[in-house]
Amino acid sequence: MKKLLFAALFGFSCVAAAAPQPVIDTDAVAQLTEIRNILLTNQQKVYACSDGEKLYTVGLQIKHDGSEYKCVLKNDHAEWEVVPRIAFN
Repeated sequence: MKKLLFAALFGFSCVAAAAPQPVIDTDAVAQLTEIRNILLTNQQKVYACSDGEKLYTVGLQIKHDGSEYKCVLKNDHAEWEVVPRIAFN
């Protein structure tokens, strides 16, 4: 019984002593922060118009209730613009 108790205590102390200690590498943290900032600035904006159900990319044209609309980019956002009809008289 003493051997089991001794083995359990010895085993526990070895595990506790071998527990990893946190290490902070300030250079690595600084480099990772710089990489993250670069990735955030490189993200592209996705411009799209919506009809309430679907998203349409800039440049697409749709017909709705007899009118034709085109998704255009204006002032850093996308919006619908009515496409004028050409009338031949």
